[in-house]
Order: sequence, then structure tokens, then C-alpha cells
Amino acid sequence: MRLFLASRNFGNHLEQLHDMVGVNKMALLIFNATDEKNSLIRMWKKWRKKYQFQNAGFDVLELDLRVFFGRRHDLEMYIKSVSPGLIYAFGGNVFILRRAFRYSSFDEILRSNLASDNYVYGGSSAGSVIMSKELKYFVNKEDMPEVVPKHKYHADIIWEGMGLIDEYLLPHADSKQFDDSAGEIRLAFNQANIKPISMTDDDVFVIDGERKGLL
Repeated sequence: MRLFLASRNFGNHLEQLHDMVGVNKMALLIFNATDEKNSLIRMWKKWRKKYQFQNAGFDVLELDLRVFFGRRHDLEMYIKSVSPGLIYAFGGNVFILRRAFRYSSFDEILRSNLASDNYVYGGSSAGSVIMSKELKYFVNKEDMPEVVPKHKYHADIIWEGMGLIDEYLLPHADSKQFDDSAGEIRLAFNQANIKPISMTDDDVFVIDGERKGLL
């Protein structure tokens, strides 16, 4: 299993991501954590992130999981046809992203694909913390679980994360932009007597076969 879990973008470890991905630089990019945003904001974020990845040496396509809600077989076939070296999920609302994973069955597909070492899964912020076992600690004024995008979403809240890592990650630990939300999350962990791994925006948590740790 290969996981590249950042606080923001590549952190300070783009070379590490290239090493993990290898020669196949096709990347599928997931932006569903921002599905509640208006179209202009979402479009701007997509354009900016796609440019960053292209500038970093990747060939990119968007993987909009909404297209595959209730269509697991079609999503499996699409991923197989593209044959990516990397699938990367960006930040936003982790509870919306979790719904998108569930509704499209990408959660089950991802577990199977990672077990077979088909590609690297990468994420930043919400795309990283979703790999933990539980999401209840990540409720904050930026990530409200009851927020429901209009397109194909329901009001259900999925509290279970992917459970692919035992650790809990706390992104943006040094970011003034996210100081309030990071503080709320840190307080929730303190009350549960859990010590998360605090990540600056330069940090990346990596699992690469038997190797695991914060870079």
C-alpha cells in the first residue's frame, strides 16, 4: 500500500511523491470535498490545482465521483481504463468527501486497489484525514457534517473514515488561515485523550510498503 498524505499539496516532498509513483505520471484528481462551493470558486480551485500538478510533471484528469454515484462497475472500469499512477483527493469538507467515496463505492474500490498496489493514493487536508478510522474529531466551523451539496447528495452523515491508517492527522498546524479550525480539532482530540500527528503545510505522512512515517 502506498499513501502520500499531505497537509497542503505536495508539502515539501514532491520528489518523494515522484519516487513513489514511478514512471506512470497519469493522475486522477478528486475535488468532491468542495462540492458545496459555488461553481466559480470550485472552477478556480480546479484550474489552480490542475496547473500545479501539470507543472510538477503529471498528466491530469479530473475524477468527479458524482458521475459514478450508484455506478460502481462503471467507476472500476473507468479507473482501469485510465490506469493512473496516482489518485489524489484535495481538501474541503471531509464529510462531503466521505459521502462521495461511499455513494460511488470508491471507498471499496480504493481499498481493493491499494491492497493490489495498483497506484498511489494521495491527499491533502480532507483528502488525508479521511484515511483515519473516525471522522467525528474533525468537526469544526469550516467542516460542518450537516452541510449537504445540492447535486445528488443526501443528509446522512458518515462518521467512519476509511480506516487505512491507525494514526490521526492534524493538517495546517502552523497555518494562520486555518488556526481556528485546527484549534477546534485539537481540542476534540484532547478531550478524547488522543494525540494526533500535527502536520505543518510542509509535512507529509507516508506509507510506502513497510515504511511509514512523517516526513
